[in-house]
Amino acid sequence: MQADKAEMEVHELSGELVKVTDVLHEWQNILADVKGKLLSIPSKLATIVIDVDDPAQAQELIDSY
Repeated sequence: MQADKAEMEVHELSGELVKVTDVLHEWQNILADVKGKLLSIPSKLATIVIDVDDPAQAQELIDSY
């Protein structure tokens, strides 16, 4: 068991092995960023199509953005 522990420590120090908690923390940060960007889409699109009366034209503007 000591040899296994030592081997795991070597792999961790070399960057070949990471802790699950570290990976979870990084993914939480990534997903929080993605969520924030997705939630900002409606307000950004609203400023683009605010003066457009035709839904087809609004869709065209959104698609080109």
